[in-house]
Amino acid sequence: MLDFVLLTDSGSGIEDDGVFEIERLLKQSDPDYQIEPSDPADFALLHFTSGTTGTPKCVMHVHAAIAHHL
Repeated sequence: MLDFVLLTDSGSGIEDDGVFEIERLLKQSDPDYQIEPSDPADFALLHFTSGTTGTPKCVMHVHAAIAHHL
């Protein structure tokens, strides 16, 4: 189940029902916060197809794959 949606560069200012502007959250965060360590094989993000030709499909990516996407 999806708990949150983080909007990046949307500029909409709309936040509702688990949808948040990441820029606002970062500005409100503690500058001394330390993130938890993770392994390159840990789950990091989801990519979805558009679903224009059928049901949208999801692919899970690990941290190590992010550099390749960049």
